[in-house]
Amino acid sequence: TAAGDGGEDNTMEDFDMPVIIKVKPEDQLQLSPEELEKEVPPRVLYPQNPQAPHNLTQFSHKERVFKKDEQVDQAIFHLCIDGAILLKESGEALEQTEIQDKKEEEARGNQADADEEDAFDPPEDEKEMPVKNPLRNQFNFSDRAVQTKNCILRERGWATEPPPTTGYQGMVTQWEIFDTYMKDIEAAKEKDKDDKSKARASIDDEPEKKPKKDANAPIYSESMRLSIKIMERMVNQNVENEVYLDFKYWEDKSDEFRDGEGTLLPLWRFSSEKAKRKQVTCIKWNPRYNDLCAVGFGSYDFLRRGTGVICCYSLKNTRYPEYVFNTDAGVCSLDWHPEHPAVLAVGLYDGTVLVYDVRAKMKKPIYQSTVRTNKHTDPVWEVRWNTDEAGGTLNFFSISSDGRVSNWLMMKNK
Repeated sequence: TAAGDGGEDNTMEDFDMPVIIKVKPEDQLQLSPEELEKEVPPRVLYPQNPQAPHNLTQFSHKERVFKKDEQVDQAIFHLCIDGAILLKESGEALEQTEIQDKKEEEARGNQADADEEDAFDPPEDEKEMPVKNPLRNQFNFSDRAVQTKNCILRERGWATEPPPTTGYQGMVTQWEIFDTYMKDIEAAKEKDKDDKSKARASIDDEPEKKPKKDANAPIYSESMRLSIKIMERMVNQNVENEVYLDFKYWEDKSDEFRDGEGTLLPLWRFSSEKAKRKQVTCIKWNPRYNDLCAVGFGSYDFLRRGTGVICCYSLKNTRYPEYVFNTDAGVCSLDWHPEHPAVLAVGLYDGTVLVYDVRAKMKKPIYQSTVRTNKHTDPVWEVRWNTDEAGGTLNFFSISSDGRVSNWLMMKNK
């Protein structure tokens, strides 16, 4: 039948097609149709090496510190082989072909020249025949030699007596070295004074003499200086009248509704030319004069040691400090005397302690620790006056990172 024939044809076609058998593993996870239709989130591969170090530190010779290298090399080469195959159509392959062709042409030209040289034309007459040179006997030779006398080497030496020497030994202490250096410094100062006096004498001999300032003139008197100081304070207070009113009466009423918090109003900015590029290391208010505070300037960069400055600012004149003192090292600590408000104790970075009297005309300290007085060898981080003066002598304590707590007594000539 037609149906039967068609069925046989279909079976034949199925017989020719490859048979696909789907094998299901035994441990395959059974998923529901909803889970099969659900989209699987894509996996993103990041080009990062999990084994690459992230804390490489290198020493910077420019800044003299260790710096962390933020750049991490994420590339990994598992196999690297240099290739020697070129594409025929590439530029490098064409250049290689041209070079090879030039070498072959040069080789052909050299071979043609060699063939022409090797070509031999036989002689036609006896005259053109080459003449053979008879070879000499290889055993017939003579050897001539001359022998000269060798130079006679002579050595001469002298033995001398060693120079007389004497042994000397001794012990040198720190204060002896300090005294020697101080003598040299004083001798240099006296020499400078002599040179200056000679120079002044030569200037005085000249006919034209410069007019000198009269120290007794009214413009240089103490009363004039005090008047100018009061005038400067008045001008400053007139210019900053609103700031002084805020200092006395300003109060934020919203602080009552803030538990443990408040607001600050910036009033003044104290600065000085001598304290530029220095850091504030300590601040201390005067116990008697509430408008006066002492500020110490130094540096927290311990690799670069520098000088220090002490500025005493007053709220009556915020433009310029009332007193300025320069120190040989950075200032680390300050403290006013509770009963003598003009006496200021200072601790420096090099271990020295100083005592200033701000009323003195000289800017030098009235007391300074030295090697003789067994000063500190490390920075003095705190100084405090002793309120218990049973002996009637002013004294204060100092604490340093060298592990010592010292009590300094201020005595005359010591």
